[in-house]
Amino acid sequence: ALKIVYLFEYGDRIAAKRAGLRKGDIIISVDEIDHSMIESELLAYSLLHKHAGDRLNVTFLRDRTRKTVSYALP
Repeated sequence: ALKIVYLFEYGDRIAAKRAGLRKGDIIISVDEIDHSMIESELLAYSLLHKHAGDRLNVTFLRDRTRKTVSYALP
């Protein structure tokens, strides 16, 4: 799991916020990959396996509730 401790509010790095993620959310899977990942592994996965316009499905916990969002990569 990857806990969101800091979330960019402005500029080019607000993709997580646009996807609906918030500070404190805990990412538990990305595209059904549910092994523990650090931020750099998540970025590497996105760069190696996805292209602009592809969707990234992120499942996370917020206030003990499981949620999933699908975000189109810029």
